Amino acid sequence: MKEKIFNPKNLIIITGPSGVGKTSVATELLKRNRSIERLVTCTTREIRPGERDGRDYVFLAKRAFKTMLGRGEFFEWAEVYGNYYGSRLPDLKNLCERNKYVLMVLDIQGAKKIKKKFKNARTIFITADFTELAKRLVERGKMTKEDFAVRQKIAKKEMAAAGKFDYTVENESGKLKTAVKKIERILEQGI
Repeated sequence: MKEKIFNPKNLIIITGPSGVGKTSVATELLKRNRSIERLVTCTTREIRPGERDGRDYVFLAKRAFKTMLGRGEFFEWAEVYGNYYGSRLPDLKNLCERNKYVLMVLDIQGAKKIKKKFKNARTIFITADFTELAKRLVERGKMTKEDFAVRQKIAKKEMAAAGKFDYTVENESGKLKTAVKKIERILEQGI
């Protein structure tokens, strides 16, 4: 008997370049909508101020992540800026059974992988003015000039990929709620 392919119809992916405000948009969207729950992904990057383990990410040591990877626990994973990120399939299945919508916040390479794996997933690309994007990256702190230059170069390239996703929403400075309302309208159209 052939195993049924898992292809969730309620999976929403928010993606975009580093510093565009993906997490801020997702956090506001979750606050306003009880029918959405976020799939918390794992990462090996350092925890940032205001983040909480298990809420924003599951923070792991690289060794632990690699062990889990070796056991096949991740249905998607990527190395981004020297850190690992990954999502566990049992977590996704559990959330899909319980919620109208399941939200994933991913970098662009992760979003492409998920869309390829789960054709029914809807991808929302978050954009921002490039000057604003650079400002947000600087405000994060703990970044060398070289790191900043690399991230800016990658962000320019990633912004050009917006058309490869189902929807594009601009996260204008000071207008977070406007961006979230646009996403809510997308969800109201149905999946």
